[in-house]
Amino acid sequence: MRRYAIYVPLVVIVVGLLATVWLPFVNRSTLWLGIPPVMLWSAVGVVLLTPALALIEYTRRGDDE
Repeated sequence: MRRYAIYVPLVVIVVGLLATVWLPFVNRSTLWLGIPPVMLWSAVGVVLLTPALALIEYTRRGDDE
């Protein structure tokens, strides 16, 4: 069970990115920091995705060590 706990942040980020268009607080016609909320939400998701993937890469056990 503990082995799969490392994937939880990745799953949360990916689900958040995929659900962007259905989230009512993101999909509106206002501006957040001067850009549409969908663009900001997606950019933050992509920025958070990089460390989540790095965490998985550096903590996995494999034969390539």
